[in-house]
Amino acid sequence: MDLTLMDSAPNAEKDSPHPCAHHTHGWQKNLGAGSGARLRIALIFSLLLLIYAGLSMRLAQIQVAQGQSWKAKAENQTVSQERTAPPRAAIMDNSDLPLAFSIPRETIIADLHILKDRDEAAEKLAPILKTTADALGARLSHYDAMPEKSRPRVIYLARNVDDAVAEKIRALKIRGIGFEDSFRRAYPQGQLACHLIGWSNMEGGMEGLELELNAILRGTPGYVRYYRDAARRLIALHDGASGPIDTQPPRDGLAVTMTIDARIQQAAEEELARIHEQYGPKSATCVVMDVSSGAILAMATYPSFDGNSYSATDPTLFSNPAVSHQYEPGSVMK
Repeated sequence: MDLTLMDSAPNAEKDSPHPCAHHTHGWQKNLGAGSGARLRIALIFSLLLLIYAGLSMRLAQIQVAQGQSWKAKAENQTVSQERTAPPRAAIMDNSDLPLAFSIPRETIIADLHILKDRDEAAEKLAPILKTTADALGARLSHYDAMPEKSRPRVIYLARNVDDAVAEKIRALKIRGIGFEDSFRRAYPQGQLACHLIGWSNMEGGMEGLELELNAILRGTPGYVRYYRDAARRLIALHDGASGPIDTQPPRDGLAVTMTIDARIQQAAEEELARIHEQYGPKSATCVVMDVSSGAILAMATYPSFDGNSYSATDPTLFSNPAVSHQYEPGSVMK
């Protein structure tokens, strides 16, 4: 009995845990938990460090390697440049009587990025521009089928309109409809010296002296550069002004003074008209020269045309037979 008790007591002591065992087990658990947390923190920190390094490299690439490219893109989006054309110079006779000069006008444009309701705009503009809403709407949507990158942003709706028409359109205050300064070529003496002077359009000189002396008459365009927002409105600068950031004024063309005397030219043309009425030739040409100097005082041809309405003129009338046709010398060489 006593032996059994004595044998079982040591077994009880052997099987029972040591008093410090609970503390040791808890310390091991805490040690494992701390190592995992530190590992996660290290991984997150490494990830953030990699992201920061990547952003720093990208920032350096943008500012240093691609700096000029991004600067150009920013300017394309915020800076607008407008062309300023000079008036085409005048053509005058030997007494400075103007036979051709330019009249200031305005050209109506549409910014397709800003103009939202094209149908409404066409309805309002059509009566003023003396066209139909359908025709104007077709003009506004003409480029819609083109790829977006190839579409023009600005299109011309009407060129060289007079001040009254421009003011009516301006009063509508249609967002996306704008104006550009332009000039219309005028021939105040009508048909006088038409074959010699020729005519010009928005592209430049097309016939006669208008074509031959185009580089002298047209001048050199300038430009004005502004800061603009997405709606192409001027952005005020730091001093509150909204003036240009850069400008280059246009250089006017050089006026041309001919040796032609308008009075002699008029007399020559009237005589050719009389000859045509009396004898009925297909055409007639007359050249009047100052024999002492060789200056040409008149160069007339019948039939003639009016340079103010060149688009409605038979193109065969544009040539100047006095200098473009061949003639048999005849008595001239005697």
